[in-house]
Amino acid sequence: MKIYVSGRISGLNQNLCRSVFDEAEQFLLSIGFDAVFNPMSTQGRFDTWEQYMRNDLKELMTCDAIFMLDGWELSKGARLEHHNAQQLGMIILYESERRNALVSEVKKIVADTLNISEEQITSKSRSQKLFFARMLTAVVLRQCKYSLQRIGTAINRDHSSVVYILRQHDIELSHNAKYKRWSEQIAEQIDRQNILNTDEL
Repeated sequence: MKIYVSGRISGLNQNLCRSVFDEAEQFLLSIGFDAVFNPMSTQGRFDTWEQYMRNDLKELMTCDAIFMLDGWELSKGARLEHHNAQQLGMIILYESERRNALVSEVKKIVADTLNISEEQITSKSRSQKLFFARMLTAVVLRQCKYSLQRIGTAINRDHSSVVYILRQHDIELSHNAKYKRWSEQIAEQIDRQNILNTDEL
């Protein structure tokens, strides 16, 4: 399945736009899409907005779905792409909805595996079990190409804490049998429930 990334580009810092679009592309590939069209890949090839839109709409016609980045409503081009996707009956995914749904699904699997509540994952508690729960959640989200900032928001921790948590994962896997077993169980559940599989769309 091929998906088109749609969002605001005009009037924004191009380096920031590229980072946002590239992150979305990696996220979509990580959850099972076969191919992603990233409009930032054509930057510099055309002279006018109209030329870009003609090319982008042509690319949209080759896709099965469209991924609307947050803030797409502020873009004339993205609104046009959204309208065309609606009229053609394409699958439409919205960034916040899809990312939040995935975070919720991962948290539920982690919580069920460790026999805790989902709310405890984002609590202030520093107990070892909850630390491991946050670590396991962070690792899965990182595998889905979530940025450190997004992971921090998901587990209610700052950037430096997320970096530390991710570094500790391999250490725990190598010498903590219980943690390794939890990690394997979570991987099995994610695979069994197909939460990263676009066939469910």
